[in-house]
Amino acid sequence: MRDVIRRNPLAFFLAVLMHAAIVAFMVVGVDWLEMPLSPQSDVEIVEAVVVDESRVAAQMAQIKAERKQREDKQRAEEQRLETLKRQQDEEQKRLAQLEEQRQATEQEEARKRDEAERRAEAERQRLEKLQQDQQALERQREAEKVRLQELEARRLEEENRHQEAERRRVEEEKRHADDEKRRLEEQARRAEEEKRQQEAERKRAEDERRQQEAERKHAEEEKRRLDEDKRRADDERKRLDDEKKRQVEERKRLEEVKKQQEAEAQRLAAEKRRQGEREAREREIREMMAAEDAAAQAGAAQAAQTAYGDAVRQRVQRNWLRPPNTGDTLTCEVQVRLLPDGGIQSVRISRSSGNGAFDRSVEAAVWKSDPLPKPPGVLRELTFIFRPK
Repeated sequence: MRDVIRRNPLAFFLAVLMHAAIVAFMVVGVDWLEMPLSPQSDVEIVEAVVVDESRVAAQMAQIKAERKQREDKQRAEEQRLETLKRQQDEEQKRLAQLEEQRQATEQEEARKRDEAERRAEAERQRLEKLQQDQQALERQREAEKVRLQELEARRLEEENRHQEAERRRVEEEKRHADDEKRRLEEQARRAEEEKRQQEAERKRAEDERRQQEAERKHAEEEKRRLDEDKRRADDERKRLDDEKKRQVEERKRLEEVKKQQEAEAQRLAAEKRRQGEREAREREIREMMAAEDAAAQAGAAQAAQTAYGDAVRQRVQRNWLRPPNTGDTLTCEVQVRLLPDGGIQSVRISRSSGNGAFDRSVEAAVWKSDPLPKPPGVLRELTFIFRPK
């Protein structure tokens, strides 16, 4: 029952409010305006009337006022019940819309449901262990108190030992003044260090005590809140005895819905795994196709660049004028920067042939070939080896 209330607090309080309204309607719905019937009697009654018109008028006015007050109260109660009923209808419509939205977004929330359930389970376990934690805190506080007492006892024992050592040191100082002076300095340093350590230990113990006190207060506050929640739950349970059968049926229905949701979550998880496997296979296929396309494009680009370089080399050879006294064995490497339309931007002999006249003739032949054919793709720089033949 607590799980049902925790999961659906709004529905729970609406049910309580609806039953309270029904009970109030049953109580208020009694016709209080009906005049009581006088008991029949066989005794003959002598009708005698003494009329005081002022008193009769006052009583009639009082009766009318009381009747009007009761009618106003009944109308107000009916309006309140109508408002409650309208609010309940609106809440049911809103719950239906929320249910539709939940069903519409169920696939998106499937991946978050596990984590939410784990957080809810962790929260439930934390609330269940609060009393145990409080007891553990009490035990820890007692243990800390014992530990502080032991620390104080050790400190006193250490002081006694220090005092005894000091006494022996004073006696020894009378015999060895120079050596004792050095020992006094070392002892003072150690005493200062121990004092700092004790002060640090005391501060740490104080910090731990304050932290434990804060945790204890937090646990007490949590316990008070839990006691208050338990008291309210007990009060609600007393008023909801008549709803026990409906809550059992609701619990069964919720368990069935939970089983359906778990089955649906399992189905969605399996579908998600299958979808992931399909996406992985499709991604592998796409990567293979992309690699094949890239290889094909690289081969095509390389072939296009090779063909373009051959065409440029042939044009340059046609425009080349051989300088005197140059053999057929000379070669040079030419680097040409191109414009998108094939125009020549710059020409440079990147590796000389060793013959300046030959290099200048090749550079002049390249400029003479301007413009070159339009370069393929994004090719903007061409390097080729020029040979006389």
